[in-house]
Amino acid sequence: MNSLIQLLNSFVNSLDTGEIAIIIILIVFSILVSSSKGVRKALRGVVKAFLATKIIIPFMGMVLYISLISFMLYHLGVLNANLVKYVFFWFFPVAIPLFLAVNKVKEDKNFFKTNAVESVKLATFFSFLINFYTFNIIFELILTSTTFFLILLIAVSKIDKKYKPVENLLTAILVIIVACLFIFFIYNLFKHPNEFINITTGIAYALPAILTILLLPFIYLFALYVSYEWFYNVRLKLVINESKLRKYAFKEVFKRYNLNLYGLNDFLSEFIIFNIQSNEDVDNEILKAEERVKSQNENIE
Repeated sequence: MNSLIQLLNSFVNSLDTGEIAIIIILIVFSILVSSSKGVRKALRGVVKAFLATKIIIPFMGMVLYISLISFMLYHLGVLNANLVKYVFFWFFPVAIPLFLAVNKVKEDKNFFKTNAVESVKLATFFSFLINFYTFNIIFELILTSTTFFLILLIAVSKIDKKYKPVENLLTAILVIIVACLFIFFIYNLFKHPNEFINITTGIAYALPAILTILLLPFIYLFALYVSYEWFYNVRLKLVINESKLRKYAFKEVFKRYNLNLYGLNDFLSEFIIFNIQSNEDVDNEILKAEERVKSQNENIE
């Protein structure tokens, strides 16, 4: 308990004006959002859905996984009490959206080349905003609120292509702000090099990207679990009444695809189970599905 209190004290004492500004803005935003009756009702529905066993257990698994990563980094000397705050600031804008994008991981074979890379960029961007320099609390509040507001508007403008001009304008404004901050950063880098060129600052910049990269295997395995869970508890249970036959079908598919998420999803899209009455039927339908997948891949090539 004492070590936990010490860790919390270290976390609070290590906050600078930029990080305090972020926390204040998030608190104010939460109060404003929760003040609307309609939003409160919608939030209750979201929270209720989130607390469903199929979501909350994997989510707690992700929290445990991140805790183990942090513990490992701590013992390797990469993470210390003063850097723990960056784990929290990374968790909400990066880790949670990646967790909620699990269906995109299943559907998009280029997810880890596109969305995951974007998450690393986002983590690096937030790291830059938090770390690059600190102003007084008033300026930090204005700067942080403006930046978050722009990011929120850009996210909303992506919903429909007709908002593309607005998205481009807002993105340009955000780029200008970041460019100004970067110029100011370069100026202070030359003026006060000792404040920036050190191991702690380097780790603080790199930590969000490191955490994101280390989280990706969990996201992949979570997507794999979702595919297998849907295959067994939805497809097989709805069609095959005999428990032993269901387990045999699942076991045979798992033997073939194991950790191959995209191979599994391609196979399941062609696997027909309505005519399965025996183990031999399972084997035959698996071969037929694999032939159809192979034929499709050859046509694409």
